[in-house]
Amino acid sequence: MTEISTVPNQSYVSWKQIAVTKYEKLRGVEEGVPIKEVIETIKPVLYIAKNGKVEIESKGTVQNINILA
Repeated sequence: MTEISTVPNQSYVSWKQIAVTKYEKLRGVEEGVPIKEVIETIKPVLYIAKNGKVEIESKGTVQNINILA
């Protein structure tokens, strides 16, 4: 019979915290060398055809940060 033990009480880390940590490490490694980053802001808009009319529906803004090494 397989024994199942409990997992130690650990706090879970979100993907955003991991990304920030990796970004900070990257920035620290290249100290003195400027980091090129591209910030994209995307605002999706849906055009929905209903009953011979077009409805426009805006969605929330999404921001992507790309680090160029």
